[in-house]
Amino acid sequence: INFLLIEALLMELNYYPIKYKNDNDLEELIKYHNLPEKKKYISLSGNFFDYVINNKNVFYLKIKIYNDLVGELQIEKDTEIIYIALWIKPKKQKQGITSRVLIDVLNEKFVKFNKVIVSIDKDNQTSLALFTKIGFKHTKQEDELIYFEYKK
Repeated sequence: INFLLIEALLMELNYYPIKYKNDNDLEELIKYHNLPEKKKYISLSGNFFDYVINNKNVFYLKIKIYNDLVGELQIEKDTEIIYIALWIKPKKQKQGITSRVLIDVLNEKFVKFNKVIVSIDKDNQTSLALFTKIGFKHTKQEDELIYFEYKK
């Protein structure tokens, strides 16, 4: 029995859209986007939050447990394919939160899809193992990123 997953399924996990300039969590999210491990893949341009908020094919959600910001989820839809980017605060990792978010994504809580694509840093062994365990298949590697797909 996977008790961590059971605990994750029972936790009070909520998703909230960001409200850009007047969002209380914006400063913390910008701080995260400026971390070196994040910046090497995505540079935070001045219009990043405008893009994710105003694009009808992008869902950018804050992840909270009991009103505590624990991460973010970005889903970008391209016809029947969705691309996901998921970040959980380091202090909140290895508590089943990522598993729970992925279950919500795969159960189409946010958007319907035929295929999910995600890229993971080759050094992030925990995420590589988790996505493989959940049923994602390795498709390719480009530099430090390993790409995985999940097909329905």
